[in-house]
Amino acid sequence: MQIYKAPIVAAVQKIHQEQVFSNALAFNSIYAHLSAYATTLYEQVQEKSSIAYSQINNYHPDYLGVAIKQLENITFTLEDCQLATAANFSYSSWSDVLKLSDESYDLTFETAVNYLINGDSKNLEQLLDGNPDLVSKRSQYGHKATLLHYVGSNGVEMWRQQVPNNLPEVTKLMLQIGADKDAKMQVYGGNFTTLELLKTSAHPFEAGLGEQMVNLLS
Repeated sequence: MQIYKAPIVAAVQKIHQEQVFSNALAFNSIYAHLSAYATTLYEQVQEKSSIAYSQINNYHPDYLGVAIKQLENITFTLEDCQLATAANFSYSSWSDVLKLSDESYDLTFETAVNYLINGDSKNLEQLLDGNPDLVSKRSQYGHKATLLHYVGSNGVEMWRQQVPNNLPEVTKLMLQIGADKDAKMQVYGGNFTTLELLKTSAHPFEAGLGEQMVNLLS
């Protein structure tokens, strides 16, 4: 399966390999997962990783859009990296993440997302057949995205913003079984449909699928 990954998405996946590719399957709680993610981000910041700084200036509320060269001169704490991680997963603060210490992942939903972003249409279809309510379920992350929102490659966690070349196929599959095109997720200070997020996402268009996806979701 051919999958388009923007350079920053691929780089984030690389430095967070354990948290990205093991994901819910390796952690006892959502808090444990995000705590490990924040710790890795902190370790990378200590090494002055440009990809770590890219996550800081994408998510830390005090450093949004600040040039990486400027960030290199700032001493960041673990608390800074926890705050950036919380925002990456659409929580307003790390205290919101702390509340998830006893909350386990919905493994069926997380597995469906992973099938989707990897273009595994066969396993995704089987999972949806056995769990038709999946198309109306929402992520446990702060953005409360539906499964369909992940096809927009925007607003969801950065490391999942990749585009398989059969994205239109898996999108049609979800629409056929009742995915709601008008469902909204909470991100960027507002509430947005999949189409609204898709239109402002570079990734599907860079993968050559943007216009086709817009037509499907319109």
